[in-house]
Amino acid sequence: MSVHARSRLSVEEYLELERRAEVRSEYLDGETLAMAGASLAHNEIVGNLQASLRRQLRPRGCGVLKTSSRVFVRIITG
Repeated sequence: MSVHARSRLSVEEYLELERRAEVRSEYLDGETLAMAGASLAHNEIVGNLQASLRRQLRPRGCGVLKTSSRVFVRIITG
């Protein structure tokens, strides 16, 4: 029996693959995880939530990102 070790991707490798990918994925600690498609009801809820948050946050100089936005989050602990 052989065990295949999966190599971890760098952020740059992930971004290059994601630019060409037909399906969306997220990157977590060197691994890519497929993201499921959303239902019509889910998209309607998200749209309503975005509109509500935008109205409340805009006067404070903040904004709301669409679900298709790519963001980088670095978690610092300790």
